[in-house]
Amino acid sequence: MEFEKLSSAPLFFLNLKGSLKWLKGRGRGDDLNTETNNIAELADRIIETYSATVIFVATDFLESVDDRKLHREAHAKMRNPTNAYVLEGEYTDIELKGFLGLPDVALGSRYHFNVFAAANKTPFLGFASGEYQRTKLQGLASLCELPACYFDEDLEYSGIEPLWNMAKNVIKHKRDINKQLIKKVPKLEEASQYVVN
Repeated sequence: MEFEKLSSAPLFFLNLKGSLKWLKGRGRGDDLNTETNNIAELADRIIETYSATVIFVATDFLESVDDRKLHREAHAKMRNPTNAYVLEGEYTDIELKGFLGLPDVALGSRYHFNVFAAANKTPFLGFASGEYQRTKLQGLASLCELPACYFDEDLEYSGIEPLWNMAKNVIKHKRDINKQLIKKVPKLEEASQYVVN
């Protein structure tokens, strides 16, 4: 998949965090089958509802936590994978941040995937399994004053309908979310420059 081959169809980026298998919490297994099922169904519904292109974008490439493995699994589970692609390359943080300025909406479970989207003023929806990762994503949405950009349910247990309803809401209000990010992100960037003694 090359970015220059993209059509004018709406573009959505999806991400599933490879290390969720270890970060879900004590007593929970490392199986991410439910999560890959949910993201596959989310991709199918986005394509079917919005005549869109979906690209699975990884932000971690280490063997033990490589997001692309989960993306391949999700892609294989899709009913209609024709308009969905797994980005297979390994990219620097600067390149990934640049990529996340391209989609209409970014939906994913890795914190930096969502941070890079927000930094580009790209509407985002953070979702994950386990309290640790969910807390980080909730914090990002809170900093941006965009509670609608955080899915406050555990992806392993929630099922697809609540996630789909949240995704549709973010997509419906993407212009308003973009305006809020345009207003809020420069203030966050400025605040991040302060040094506390």
